[in-house]
Amino acid sequence: MKALEKRIILYYTGEPHTSGNMVSAQVSSYLKNKKKSKESLDTLKNIAFQMRDAVKSENIEDLGRLLTKDWREKTEFNPLITTDYMRKLHEIIMKNGGIGGRVCGAGGGGCMFWIVNLHKKEEIISKLNKQAGKPIHFEFISDGLQISNI
Repeated sequence: MKALEKRIILYYTGEPHTSGNMVSAQVSSYLKNKKKSKESLDTLKNIAFQMRDAVKSENIEDLGRLLTKDWREKTEFNPLITTDYMRKLHEIIMKNGGIGGRVCGAGGGGCMFWIVNLHKKEEIISKLNKQAGKPIHFEFISDGLQISNI
């Protein structure tokens, strides 16, 4: 977990979002085309199992690639989960040593995270510091969520 933690960048995009709007859009999308939506949800379920396997086998590179695959599939299901700015951030990361990443939560703003090449992390953070949002320090812990020094 420490090796993974060192390779993650958690980033607040600076774009606010309302998760309720995202969920409503997803329900609407599902109701409009149930067959395609079910196929998309099945694909997302399979990606989640692959992510679990990547974590269990400590394959950080596969996990990163699967994060991006998950994000793309979710965007097909609901285009509102991403913005042009979020796509721009992802492109910056991927061109400079990113392995993969995605939006956090419902998307449409808020936070994103990426798994990156450890040797490129500081360079990527430097590039992100020129953007509107800000990197967020985090650590994995075993006893729930703890917030310190916001």
